[in-house]
Amino acid sequence: MGQFKKMVINEMDSTNCAMDTAIQAIEALRADDKVIARWNKTCVAQSNQMNATARGRHFIAKHGDPIDQLNNPTDAFRKWG
Repeated sequence: MGQFKKMVINEMDSTNCAMDTAIQAIEALRADDKVIARWNKTCVAQSNQMNATARGRHFIAKHGDPIDQLNNPTDAFRKWG
């Protein structure tokens, strides 16, 4: 059996190994702790960017700082983030 076929297909049951590993990798990225870590990183980056300008500081004063949303991702971010 060729090397590529060994990487892609299990010989005994003809399942697609590459697809299985890709699905496992995607599911690992969608784990709750990973999603919250990405959310927190995004909140910190947005806060830093907004605090850098006068317009951003005005927006923070009016609507609140993204730092206040740490560890509380929105449903849309949980689905697509």
